[in-house]
Amino acid sequence: MPGWLPLPHIVSGYCVHPFHPYPTPPGSPTQLGEPGPSSAKSRLRNRFSWSGLASPNAGNVREGFGEKTNAYEVPLDVGDEFFAFEEYRCVGEEGGKGEVWYRGYVIQAVSLLSLSPMPNPRPNPPLTSSSAFPRPEPSVLVGIFPASVVQARPVTGEDPGEPSEAYQTAVRMAEERSRHAVKGYGMGVVQEEDESELSPGKSTLVSPGLGGDGVVVEVQADGKRRSIGNGLNGKPRPKSLLALTGTNLDPDDEKEQPPLPTLTAGDSTLAGQQWPLIDEIACAIREWYGRIPSYLANREYRIFNLVVQHIDALFLGRRQLLSQTLSADELIRVRRECVSRLVKCNVAQGLEVIVRSLEDGSVMVVDKSRAVGASGYMTGITAYVYQVQLAYIDLIPLDTLFGRMPSSIRADPRRSLQTITQPSLNLPGSFYHLLLDFRAFVASPCAPGETAELYFSLFSKAENQFITEEYCLILNHLGSPARDAEQRLGRLRTLFVDLKGEEVNGQVYLVCRLIRNGAINTRLEASSSGSGYADSTTSRRPSTLRPTGTYLSPHSETLRSKVSVASMITDDSWSITSGFGGHRTNTADTSYTAAGSIVDGRPSFRRPLGCAVLELPRGNKMLSDGGEKGGMEFSIPIFAPLSEESFATLHEDIIYGRMKDLIAYVRGEALITRAEAIALGVRVLHGDVEQLVHEHPSILAETPISARLGFPDIVPPHITRNDIYVKLWSASFFPSAGGGGGSIRLRKSIVPSNLGNVQISVEVRKADGALIPGAMFAGGSGEPPIPQFHSMCFTHTDRPTYGELLKVSLPAAVGDAHLFLTFRSRGKDRHLNADAGELERPFAVAHLPLVSAGGAIKDGAHNLVLYRLNKQQVPGPNVYLGCPPTTTANEALSRSMTALRDRVTVRTFLASTVHSQDDTLRALFSWQNLDVPALSSILNTFSFVSEDEIAKFVPSVLDALFGILTSNRSELDALVFSSIVKVLSMSTDRRFPSFTAALDVYISQQFNRPASASQLLASMKSVMSTPNTKSYRSFLKVWHLFFRFIIRSRELDRARGVGLDATSAHIEADFQRQVKSVLSDINALMASSDQGLIGTQTLAVQHYADVLPSLAKIFPPVEIAQMIIAFADTLTPAKGSMAIYKLLLLLQVVKSVFDSSASRGLLIPALVRWVKPHLGKYEEGFGQAGEEKARDMKRIKWMECNRLAVTVIAWTINSLQEWLDSDVVLESEDLRIQEQDNLEYCLTLLPNLCDSYAELRNSSTQSTLSRQKTEGSIWKATPDIFPISHPFSLVSQLPPPSLLAQNQHGDESGLAEIGTFNCGLAECAVVILSLVLATPRANIDRYLLEMLDIEGKERTSARLLGIISFCSSVIHFHAFPKQWLSLSLMAFSAIIKLLYPIIDLLQRPDFIPPLEEAEGFDASLFMATFELLCDLCGSEELALEDHTQQKRRAGWIIAGDLRDEGSSLLLNLWGALGWSEEGGSGLRHGGYQTRFTGLAERILGLCLSSHDQLCETAVEILYSMIYAEYLLLGKFSGIETEIFAKLDGLFSQKSAATADPSDSTMRAYFITQLREAYESKPSSDPAFALQFSTFLDEVELFIDLLLAVRDLPESVEWKDERAGAIYRLMDYIKRVGRSELYVRFVHQLVTINLEAKDWLGAGLAMRMHGEAYEWTMDGGLVDRWGGEGIKLPAQTQFARRETEAYEYALELCQELTTQHMALTYDVKKITELLTHQARLWERMGESMRPKPEYFRIAYYGEHASVNQGKEFIVRGLPWQRYVDFCESIQVKFPRSTTHRSKIAPTPAAIEAGDIIWVTSVHPEPDASHPALRPGVHPNIQAYHRSNGVRRFCSSRPFVKDGVGSPKLGMGGGGGTGVLTWTEKTTLTTADILPGLLNRSEVIDVQYEEISPLSSAIAEIKRGTSSLNDLFHFKPGQKLDVKQLGTALNGAVDSPINGGVKLYRETFLDAAYIRDRPADATQLDEFRTVYEEYVETVHGGLQLHGKVCKDIAFHEALKNRTSTLMAVRNEH
Repeated sequence: MPGWLPLPHIVSGYCVHPFHPYPTPPGSPTQLGEPGPSSAKSRLRNRFSWSGLASPNAGNVREGFGEKTNAYEVPLDVGDEFFAFEEYRCVGEEGGKGEVWYRGYVIQAVSLLSLSPMPNPRPNPPLTSSSAFPRPEPSVLVGIFPASVVQARPVTGEDPGEPSEAYQTAVRMAEERSRHAVKGYGMGVVQEEDESELSPGKSTLVSPGLGGDGVVVEVQADGKRRSIGNGLNGKPRPKSLLALTGTNLDPDDEKEQPPLPTLTAGDSTLAGQQWPLIDEIACAIREWYGRIPSYLANREYRIFNLVVQHIDALFLGRRQLLSQTLSADELIRVRRECVSRLVKCNVAQGLEVIVRSLEDGSVMVVDKSRAVGASGYMTGITAYVYQVQLAYIDLIPLDTLFGRMPSSIRADPRRSLQTITQPSLNLPGSFYHLLLDFRAFVASPCAPGETAELYFSLFSKAENQFITEEYCLILNHLGSPARDAEQRLGRLRTLFVDLKGEEVNGQVYLVCRLIRNGAINTRLEASSSGSGYADSTTSRRPSTLRPTGTYLSPHSETLRSKVSVASMITDDSWSITSGFGGHRTNTADTSYTAAGSIVDGRPSFRRPLGCAVLELPRGNKMLSDGGEKGGMEFSIPIFAPLSEESFATLHEDIIYGRMKDLIAYVRGEALITRAEAIALGVRVLHGDVEQLVHEHPSILAETPISARLGFPDIVPPHITRNDIYVKLWSASFFPSAGGGGGSIRLRKSIVPSNLGNVQISVEVRKADGALIPGAMFAGGSGEPPIPQFHSMCFTHTDRPTYGELLKVSLPAAVGDAHLFLTFRSRGKDRHLNADAGELERPFAVAHLPLVSAGGAIKDGAHNLVLYRLNKQQVPGPNVYLGCPPTTTANEALSRSMTALRDRVTVRTFLASTVHSQDDTLRALFSWQNLDVPALSSILNTFSFVSEDEIAKFVPSVLDALFGILTSNRSELDALVFSSIVKVLSMSTDRRFPSFTAALDVYISQQFNRPASASQLLASMKSVMSTPNTKSYRSFLKVWHLFFRFIIRSRELDRARGVGLDATSAHIEADFQRQVKSVLSDINALMASSDQGLIGTQTLAVQHYADVLPSLAKIFPPVEIAQMIIAFADTLTPAKGSMAIYKLLLLLQVVKSVFDSSASRGLLIPALVRWVKPHLGKYEEGFGQAGEEKARDMKRIKWMECNRLAVTVIAWTINSLQEWLDSDVVLESEDLRIQEQDNLEYCLTLLPNLCDSYAELRNSSTQSTLSRQKTEGSIWKATPDIFPISHPFSLVSQLPPPSLLAQNQHGDESGLAEIGTFNCGLAECAVVILSLVLATPRANIDRYLLEMLDIEGKERTSARLLGIISFCSSVIHFHAFPKQWLSLSLMAFSAIIKLLYPIIDLLQRPDFIPPLEEAEGFDASLFMATFELLCDLCGSEELALEDHTQQKRRAGWIIAGDLRDEGSSLLLNLWGALGWSEEGGSGLRHGGYQTRFTGLAERILGLCLSSHDQLCETAVEILYSMIYAEYLLLGKFSGIETEIFAKLDGLFSQKSAATADPSDSTMRAYFITQLREAYESKPSSDPAFALQFSTFLDEVELFIDLLLAVRDLPESVEWKDERAGAIYRLMDYIKRVGRSELYVRFVHQLVTINLEAKDWLGAGLAMRMHGEAYEWTMDGGLVDRWGGEGIKLPAQTQFARRETEAYEYALELCQELTTQHMALTYDVKKITELLTHQARLWERMGESMRPKPEYFRIAYYGEHASVNQGKEFIVRGLPWQRYVDFCESIQVKFPRSTTHRSKIAPTPAAIEAGDIIWVTSVHPEPDASHPALRPGVHPNIQAYHRSNGVRRFCSSRPFVKDGVGSPKLGMGGGGGTGVLTWTEKTTLTTADILPGLLNRSEVIDVQYEEISPLSSAIAEIKRGTSSLNDLFHFKPGQKLDVKQLGTALNGAVDSPINGGVKLYRETFLDAAYIRDRPADATQLDEFRTVYEEYVETVHGGLQLHGKVCKDIAFHEALKNRTSTLMAVRNEH
């Protein structure tokens, strides 16, 4: 027999196909006269419904679409998560075809429908208000579902197997049931047990969700769920899965409680075990998907788009990781970008910042035992560093973080920690680089066959010069590359390298110069006589270069000093999440001549076209904004000059705004429309070029590199560059007879020719005239080298300015090179009839030597002399090289060639590591050839050599200087030493940040002077002998570099074999002695008290630590430690700046000298001794009031020293922790004990650190920082993390608000407020926490015991209070934001660990003395500890079940569920304070526990926790508190009050939108646990038992009432429901005597009525406030009250009641009058009250108050608990129409159907859905009321007929058929209408209406059938009474004649329900009398009332005749009355 079988483990997964079972009909309210639900049906309670209501029709079988369904089927949507614990395998005979069904929990995802806007009480809520939309919370339900629609996760090895015990139990129960199974008992095993009462000890963590019952349906906009169809496409269910109707369940056959899933993240996969990043991405995406609907609902489109982009990118990254096809480099980049996106998306949404490993993406932990792998662990200090950097991820470049992975930290903690704490924009050896990506040329720049040349370069406005060479790009007339177009299309890029940080962040412009290469003029230019440009009709064709790949054609002639980019290709895209990959297009190679002068047989001319300039954004902005998008895109317009002469400086005119002489080529505005704009993208990169190319090969491989003009920094030793930049600047040409230039001996008879059109051709030649191949480049990069360069041609000018750049790259072996220039006249007017070759004949030549034996050419401008060509033949090099090249040459003009007057200006700039332009350096390089005097002269002038020039030749300079030093020329030693100091001092020059790195390479690879050590030591001693000189101070700045040379020299000396004999030890000892002598001189310097040496001493302290790495190579660690201690002890009294530098020295010591266990053992005590004076409380000095700034500066100086001391301790702890966790220490017991002792020694600083923390938090420190924030350097946008240099910031801004917060909480400017981050406070907290985590528990115990023994109990108590205060501050997030999840969980873990030894210490007799010594008990210490434990255990950060998915997963990995340990600690400490029970077992009660009953409120909060152990512990403690107070006082009313107040705060303070749906479950669990605690400890006191039992019942009912109030919406539409629920709660509170709560709810009720503008309800509610007090003049003042917007002062009870009551009703005034007359005899007050009463009586008589309308409302189906199944009479608005009221109900309940009829809805309609029946009713006042007696004023009678009523009625007509059954009818005509019966319904309400509430529940309904005859009698009586009231008026009252006439006319003419005639014809007809003999009595009454009616009309007619003046009208009435009289006479 098949059945439900338990699974061996919980199967979890996700729904992959929707499953929607058929709907189950909702319930209906009990009809009047109908039986209630059966007892069997009422027993079916939903175990997951807080209200305990039965699931309607649960277990019923309903025919739906021909199919039977099961009410336990749970609907599933794609994405829902499930946890199955049972399965059902169908057999073939059942019709299930072997299908598998699961039973388990379903976590339903958030639906968009559930996020529809909720009613907002505000009239115009903002669109971005998040409160207008419900918080997306998934529903958790239990039920059955088919396995075919879900996808189960594979079982991982991490499954702890918690369900195993439940599995075994379930198997046994299943076997037992199968033995007693009954055939056909299919679904019985799924049916839950009867849970009318929650079983003690069992909890249900599953909340009902939005539906409220077990039959789960679809989430709709109103928060309900309905099933919407069959998800199985009509497939039949197996018969065994159908619960048959009427199946009786055996109450004894109960299922075991279903097992709950393990509280873990629940998203681990097999792949995630190897690569945790895979699961991290999946978890984040799932969470973000759940938030996306909220962003849509709140119209947060910006954040929505951002999240979607990150999700798409992470999906792609995850697929790449799963593919396992990535290379090692690609894998690193994929992980880094994925981790970056995880953090950035969380930051944008305001979610938690989680520290993940950059190696595998795992969540980093600080507890090594919880680490998933080796890469998942880091120390607490490192975790803080990463936490801060990730929190500021939008401000700190990612490269500063991603370049340093945790693995490097563990490998070399000192080096990596130092670099990681100081993210710098200028890291050694790396610069910024600008990637230019040419996208499109929106222009048609030239005609077919012509080309356009684009030259891109960077221009610095600050320096007013170009800083890079030019990138040349040649395009054809279509805007495509003229060379290799198919291959290069979309790959036109260049990288401008080696940009400095100040340049990138300054004003830098991208300049593009455009030159056209073609005809001398365009067609229209040829027809124009002017020099400007004319309009052109040439068609435009904008070119859009689409990126089709990432490969660029090879360009081998890039910058020679850079790495070959082709050697590092690993194909990849720019971003791993971009989705694009590179591909290569195979095309045929094409050739192109860059500057040919003849193309296709026609002359070609280079003509100026225009210029485009782009101001680049700041580098930081491009790094942040362009980093994610792959760059920033721009479109820059092209400008052209009005005159060609200004083309060379056109870019400056654009930059400086000189635009009046320019033409902008913008569409529609340009005079020439051939060129319009350039579209390009730019991106800033940072780092080493080689590394960048290696990381991004597809975008940078084979991309031309555009070098910097010059060198940005020190030239590394392995770099060789030999470039000369030549700028052809300008020329001046003079007329000549036959040539293009003038001669000095000009013949005046020759007529000059036309000017201009001169072209210059340039070649690079050797001395023999041969061309140097591949040496010249146009602009610099981009195009292949050219053998000959042709300049532009300018028309109509004899003084052209070219401004064209050439780069000449010469091989290092070339010793001589020069430029050879030829000049041609290209004017078309001189060559109209000439062939093309005639244009190539030059008329003059010039030359310029570049490199020769005398060195390279000097930088600057050179005016070249032009020489005429004889017979137009080019002379040989032996001819023109003998002529002076420039006008400044000191040579006579040559006789062999004729010099012309024409001149050309050329500017050169040398960028070479081969040739130097400094004469001193060139002489120094050849020092071997010089004698001592010459060398002395050179060394003396060396101090004047520029550092920029030295930077190019550092290795050569150092080689020369050390060569001289070791050449046995002792007289030069001082000069050489001074020269070396000058060179090494460049290490401190900010212009050369890479100097130290380059020097490292030189020392390790090139330095080879073994004998230099002794000379250097001797020179050092000589300089140090005069400490007050400038040379000494200069030496101290670089003395560590000298030590490096000395150590290296000694190493080389050992390597060459010197000292291998017996004297080796002597030589080594002598060397060490000399070094120690130098160090002794430093110590002597520090010991000097000479004030003139303070500057030198400061420098010594600053740079002492720099020599430690070098000393480590020659001295053992212990000796180095001793040297450090000896030096630092000389600084003991250091103050001010000296103290700061001392602490910086200690910081360097920690990072460099902690490699040896012995050295650590020596240094740790010294470090503690040195830093302790800078920790602790700040000692305020005595100063005057006017010295506030001085005091502030003193405090800031203390804060700086304190922070540096904390930093020293931080890295000390970090190093010790790493060593303690290292394999070396763990393998040795002695080493492990030593490291633990070191940490224990550091633990002695714990009290001082806590004092420092408290001092940094106090108001004085905060005020100082606030005052000094704008001064000095104490504030910075981003924090300096554990600073290692001075100065540094003390405070910074908190991370920028999330994008979501900016949109929702921005001020008028749209910017959200940013708080302040106290860096020192956070670092102090982190150091304390890390110290606790690093120190073993045993050492902490020993330290606390020693502190107690040494300092005594009182001192120890004070220190413990400080520690506890610190812990409390940390868990309340005073030190850092709570969003820093990794850090916050680390804090909680450390505090839990610290509390273990503290609580153990507190349990000693020293702190818990015997009761006879109770005066020694320190209650404040224990109270602080209990408060800390309660706050810690109750913190939201530890409630894993309430966390989001990422936060829950990270919390479980980092710390687990700390509430287990916290509850144990709490119970342990509480039990230690009580008395032992008999037997010694169980929780102890009484004792000192009686002093802590004030903790009841905190403990109660823990009782409602969803954590089982914590809840049980808190309940135990709460019970013991209650019992302890009872024993002490005989009652526990104090705790009762606190409990009620806390429950009120926990439940009623939340709104329905933010409430936790599991609150009701926790309520039941709490009550059950408390009852169990009481029952398990029977008390012998029956009074306590009775009191406690009553208390539990009161609490349970109180919570139910609170939940009923909370679960109602707060909008005005729900005012009636909320007011009713609050009124019920107030009634209960009043009964149990909780007056303080009663008053609060009174005013809450007042506020609700005020918001709804129900003034009567508000007034009556205020009267209830007064009724809470007694009429007495005794007693004190009642506390002032200011809640809910109503302000009441402190008053006596009498005054308070008077104030609230005196304004609202007459009876209240009467009561006040009576009380004043009886108690106060206040005549004035009594007079005022009586006067007010008179006014009230007068107003009541004169005014007609509006008549309210009343309606009957009945609720059928599923509604709120306050409405469901109930009927109410509701007071509507005055004169409100029935239709309008129904519409308002429909708006309030949009998902329900409004039944508008006097007939109740049919059962079929009720079954179909939720129905609200609305009918109109009329009040039936009490006829005996005095106000309704005759003679009372009509206004008063009218008011009392509609107010103060409890009975209401409604009537409907119907017709009885022949057998007497009612039948609907309305009287179609004749007697049928008269014979219509009437059904009158009379309803009695519980309360009088109107009153405090606008509605009252119907408590009684009566039906009455009224016959037609009775209706006629009643109608005639009413008519008679109405006429009598009109006729009989009081004496003196004036009769209204018009009203009398109208009444008489209506009586004799208008019919009353058919008229009197119709009544007579019907009821007095003989046939009627014969057929209805039973009506004889009523017929007699009818005749009587008819007679009275006629008589009344007759009397009125007589009265009318006396007073009416309208005779005609009176006669007409008289005639009609005669007819009426005749009718009477007939009968």
